[in-house]
Amino acid sequence: MLSLKDIGQLIQVPIEQVQVSDESQGSGFQIAALSSILQEPDLRNWIPVIVQEPEPRQYQAISNEHILLAMEAAGQEYVWVAVVPEDASAEEQVKLLTGQIPLTINICSAEYDMIFAALQHLRGKLGKLDIALVADRIYQAAGRRGWSSLTPLTKLKCGLTKSKLQVLSEVFDAAPLPIEINPIILNTASEAELLEAFETAACLPQCKLVDVNLTKLASAIFSSKERLYWHDYKPLTKLKCGLTPSKLKGLDQILHLKPCAPPYLNNVRYLLEQMKVSDLKKEAIQREITVPKGIKKAELVDLLTA
Repeated sequence: MLSLKDIGQLIQVPIEQVQVSDESQGSGFQIAALSSILQEPDLRNWIPVIVQEPEPRQYQAISNEHILLAMEAAGQEYVWVAVVPEDASAEEQVKLLTGQIPLTINICSAEYDMIFAALQHLRGKLGKLDIALVADRIYQAAGRRGWSSLTPLTKLKCGLTKSKLQVLSEVFDAAPLPIEINPIILNTASEAELLEAFETAACLPQCKLVDVNLTKLASAIFSSKERLYWHDYKPLTKLKCGLTPSKLKGLDQILHLKPCAPPYLNNVRYLLEQMKVSDLKKEAIQREITVPKGIKKAELVDLLTA
């Protein structure tokens, strides 16, 4: 058990009480070179070995093992260590701070300044890319909260190709954030509710909204007088916002339909287009509208919506 008084302290311990992992840091040359300058009797190592204490007075080195090995090779009997708690989070922090494991940021949640700084760090490896543009495209990317890899970066149209993903993985990783789905009624939702719903949908893997202008889509739906009567999602594909029939999949998770009853005088083009020609003619006769022989369905709809 860890001695509580030792947590965070620098203490001097016998080298024989400190164990190193099989994959200890440092090459043979590095250890030999360091040991040659650590020959002075009772020399103090000013950079401590970072250890945990799984058993009383028995230590496990988790960082700076090369210092321990060099001190041992130099014939020293004691080494100064810094004791940290025996838990995974403490060990991870130590290894991040000492550069033993790569320091990356989660592209799903990173703020603009962090994204920009990470790209600046890679500037020499990214060629002539406009770093500010790339950072903005990443930050504004719809659905990045749900990315499980860096592949979506290649669809942002800012010069990021598949060949650059390996370089980007030096500073970015992708850990999707929890996505809370709160379905709304497509027929009556506000513009803000629609936009929020589409931004959520963009995070779902089954929804393919990368090339869809979500702001324009939400505005177009909100402005449509006929959406009160929609009983399917097909009208969304006619709003010229990049939403094609193949991209409707998955929208039913965030958009529910609750159409209003048709008006007494049905002049709603969407509803009329769903009707048979015979029913359209009956509708016209009821309104005392003359129906020419051989009239086509589209012409009937125009008559009834006039």
